[in-house]
Amino acid sequence: MGTNLKIARCILGLKAKDVAKECGISNTYYSKLENDKAQNPSKELMLKISKVLKKSVEELFLSSEI
Repeated sequence: MGTNLKIARCILGLKAKDVAKECGISNTYYSKLENDKAQNPSKELMLKISKVLKKSVEELFLSSEI
């Protein structure tokens, strides 16, 4: 999951803090998601992140590759 988030973010040229801000979460929590130190984000949060990163929930959270 974390690798997919980071790749999608970098493709768009976004910083982690920008994604976190758009999703209404702390930069620390988003960083933990990207580094696989936090698991099981809420469905609502997965939808917010996928909207910001312009990828489906499945691509970001359920796939081993983007």
